[in-house]
Amino acid sequence: MSTRCSRAKELGVDNCHEEYEGEKEYCLFHKPEKIGSEANRFYRELIEKDNPQEENGRFIFETMADFTGYIFPRGEDENSEFFKDSEFKSYAIFEDAIFNCDIVFNEATFKSLVTFKEATFEKKVKMRGVNFEEQERKTSFEQADFLESVDFSKASFDGSTNFIAATFEKMVEFTETVFKDSVDFRSSEFKHLTYFKNSIFEDSAIFSQVKFEGGYKTSFEEARFNGIVKFDGGVKFGGVTDFKITYFDKIANFNEAKFQQKVTFKDAKFSGSAIFYMATFEDAAIFYNVNFNETAHFWRTHFKGKSSFDYVNLKKTVNFRKACFSGEVSFKNTLFLCEGGKIGENFRHKDIPWPDFLLEAIKSKSDNKSEEGTFNYKNIAEFSHTTFEGETNFENANFKNQARFEDSSFDDVAIFDKIEFEKMANFLGTKFERSVTFSQSIFRDEVVFHYCGFSQGVVIEPFYRKVMIKQEGKQRIHISEYEEYIIEGEDELRELVKEACEPEERFGTNQALKEAYRVQRITYENEGEKERADEMFVEEMRTRREIKKESGTFFEKLWAYFEKPIADWTCKYGTSWKRVLGMSGLLILFFGGIYWLLNRFTEATIRYINGRTISTSIMGLLDSFYYSIVTFTTLGYGDMHPTGILKLLSAIQSIIGAVFMALLVAVFARKWMR
Repeated sequence: MSTRCSRAKELGVDNCHEEYEGEKEYCLFHKPEKIGSEANRFYRELIEKDNPQEENGRFIFETMADFTGYIFPRGEDENSEFFKDSEFKSYAIFEDAIFNCDIVFNEATFKSLVTFKEATFEKKVKMRGVNFEEQERKTSFEQADFLESVDFSKASFDGSTNFIAATFEKMVEFTETVFKDSVDFRSSEFKHLTYFKNSIFEDSAIFSQVKFEGGYKTSFEEARFNGIVKFDGGVKFGGVTDFKITYFDKIANFNEAKFQQKVTFKDAKFSGSAIFYMATFEDAAIFYNVNFNETAHFWRTHFKGKSSFDYVNLKKTVNFRKACFSGEVSFKNTLFLCEGGKIGENFRHKDIPWPDFLLEAIKSKSDNKSEEGTFNYKNIAEFSHTTFEGETNFENANFKNQARFEDSSFDDVAIFDKIEFEKMANFLGTKFERSVTFSQSIFRDEVVFHYCGFSQGVVIEPFYRKVMIKQEGKQRIHISEYEEYIIEGEDELRELVKEACEPEERFGTNQALKEAYRVQRITYENEGEKERADEMFVEEMRTRREIKKESGTFFEKLWAYFEKPIADWTCKYGTSWKRVLGMSGLLILFFGGIYWLLNRFTEATIRYINGRTISTSIMGLLDSFYYSIVTFTTLGYGDMHPTGILKLLSAIQSIIGAVFMALLVAVFARKWMR
C-alpha cells in the first residue's frame, strides 16, 4: 500500500505524515481543510516530525525542514506565531505550501537554503526583521501568491533573492529592507500599496516587466540602489510613484517604463547613467533638483502631462532626441554642464543586454567607440527632433556645452529668458508655432537660427543687446536663413550686431516691444491664459503711451500724460478690480482729509441736520471720512450737508465716485466672465 497521499504524488515528494497508510486521499499534512482539533494536531505532529529544539519559546531546526505542499491550517491563536523568532540551520523548504492562516516569521533566521517557491499565502504574512543568511544559493519566493498584506520590513537578505512572477494582492512592506546581493522581481505583480522606503539594494535589482497595478501608490522614497537597477521591459506603474531622495549608484534603466500617474524623482541622485529610452509619463513627471552625474537618456520619451526639470544638474551628456512633451514643461534654473560621458563595462551585465538605442548609436557612430565595452558621448545637450506640445520654460537655465534643438517643434509658448549658452546653440530648422522669447539671454559662442519658423513672432531685442564677445579670431553668427556673417575681431562683430539686430536702427525700441507684447497677448488669449494675457495687454498699452509721447501729435502727447493717472493708476487699463478698490479708498481718505482741514481753517464747514458743525478734533476727522464715503458712493443720507466751497468739492467727489462705482462693476464683471 502506498505511503504517499494524492497531493504528495502530484508534487513528487515523499514527506507525508508517518501514520498515513493509504486508506484516505490525503495525509494530515497535505489535507486541504483541517478544522478544530485536527488543526491543532497538525502543529503538534509537525513538531514531532522535525523534532526542533525549543529554547526560550523559540524553535531551532537543526536538520532539513521539508514542508513541501503542506497546508497550514488556522488553529489556536498561537499557531500563527509558530515560526516566530525560529532558527533554521539547514534547508527550509516551503515549496507549494498553502497557508490558510496568518503566518508570522518575525525575527526568524534562515542560515541555509530557503524556498517558498509557488507557495500560497491566503492570510497575512509577517516576516519583519527576518534574516536570510544563505549566501551561496538563492532565497526563492518565485511564483509565490500573497493574497493578503505582507511585511518584509527590516528584513535582511544576505544572498541572491528571487521573487520572479510573484503576486502581491494587498499591501506590501519592504521598508528598511536590506538586499546584500542581487534581487529579482521580474514579471511580478503588485496590486496594492507598495513600499520600498529606505530600502538598500547592495547589488543589482531587477524589476523588469513588473506591474504595479490597481492605481495604488508605489514608493521607493530614500531607497538606495548601489548596483544596477532595471525597471525596463514595459514595467507599469499604475498609481502615484515616488522616487524622492532615491540614490542610484550605477546604471538606472527605465527603458519603455510606463508611469500612468504622477511620478516624483525630486532630490534624487543618479551617479550612474539614467536611461529612460521610450518611457511614457501619462501624468506629471517631477525631476526637481535631481543630480545626473552621468549621461541622462530620454530618447523618444513621451511626457504627456506636466513635466518639471527645474534646478536639475546635468553633469554629463543629456539626450532628449525625438522626445515628445505633450504638456507644460519647465527647465528653469537647470544646469547643463554636459562634460561628456561614457557607458563602461559596468553596463555589460549578464542579465542586461545593450539597449536598442545604444546599439544603434554605436553602429552609426563607430568612431566614438573608444574601447571594448565603452561608448563615449559628445559634450552636448541633445533636444533635436523633439516635440514640445505644451508651454516650455527654460528660464535661467545654463548650457555649459553645446545645445542642439535642430528640427524640433514648439507648439506652444517657448520661454528661453535669462539663459547662458556657453557654447554653440543650434536651432536649425526649429519651428515655433507660438511666441518665443530669448529676453536677456547670453550667447557666448555661435548661434544658428537657419530655416527657423516663427509663426507668431520672436522677442530677440534684449538678448542680441547682450551678446558677449569673449573669443578671439573669426566668429560666425547666423541671424536668419538669409543672413550669415563671418567676421574678424571684436569691433566688426559689435558693428554687425548693431546693424543687423538692434531694433532701434529699424523701427524704434518701443515699436518692437509693442509688437512683442501684442503677439504674446494674442498667444495667451488663444490658450486661455487670461491673467497673463491681461499683463501683456497692460504692457502693450503702456508702450503705446510712450510711443505717443515720442512721435504723436500735440494732442496725442498731451493725452499721453493724462492717460497714466486716469487709465493706468486707477485700474491698469480696465484689468485690475483690486486697483479700482485701492484708488477708491485713497480718494475717500484724500477728500475726507480736505473736508476736515477746510472746516478747521476756513469758514466752509459741514453741518449736521440739527445745524451743528463737525468738530476740529479726531472725532471730527472721523465724521469727515464718513461724509466722504457717503458722498463718494452717492448714498446721500441727508444727515450732513456742506457749506461754502465744500459744496463744489462734494459735487466733484460725487461725480468721481459714480465713475469709480461703475468702473468697479465693469472691471469685476469682466474679470469673472473671462
